[in-house]
Amino acid sequence: NGYGFTKLGLGSLLLSGDSSFSGTNIFGNLAANTAGPGSTTATAGTSGFVVLGHNNALGSSLIIERGLQIRASVPGLVIPNNVVITNGGFRFGGTNSIAFSGTFTLISAARDIGNYSADQTLTINNIDLNGQSATFVGTAGAATNGPTIVRGCISNSKATGSVYAKTAFCNARLILAGANTYTNNTVIEPQAAIQLGDGGASGSLNPASPIANNGTLVFNRSDTLTQGVDFDDAV
Repeated sequence: NGYGFTKLGLGSLLLSGDSSFSGTNIFGNLAANTAGPGSTTATAGTSGFVVLGHNNALGSSLIIERGLQIRASVPGLVIPNNVVITNGGFRFGGTNSIAFSGTFTLISAARDIGNYSADQTLTINNIDLNGQSATFVGTAGAATNGPTIVRGCISNSKATGSVYAKTAFCNARLILAGANTYTNNTVIEPQAAIQLGDGGASGSLNPASPIANNGTLVFNRSDTLTQGVDFDDAV
């Protein structure tokens, strides 16, 4: 306990056991692995893969994500670990959905959160922007990109930091199902979509967050919602 491991290189590491270690894991070499679900080979110069086969495959360790692509070998996994996102961003792919019940924290600069699965769901609990911007991306020009759901809160422990649904997240939805508290911009680029709510009575932005909608803004709530002070095509 107190120790983790570092995964570099282009290969795949499969972790399928019920682990109990703590410590810190470093995933990736600071370059994004954007491989599609049918590919098991990372592009030269990028990061490889970690494939998880158990909810506790990483014990209670901290994940420092630096561009490596995380996949699930079985459906229905809920990974409890906290994740720090740095250079290279957070990358998910493969042919099974995955959920993270910990908190994602961004550091140092704007960071990508990418879903390259084509049709599988990446579910995140909470995100702390930590003064940075979160950019949600997928495979640019793809006929489909899998949805990303934030079930909890996108918060901001500092004054700056916005949320972007990028054009590269085309033909997919960023679903915000919780009560988000960050106050900076929410930007929807062309061909991208943000959905507030997932059919229930929650899913909202801080009313102080200006919304720049150049794509699609969807409300999927079971109740009445008063949202926002500024709707525009630019902020």
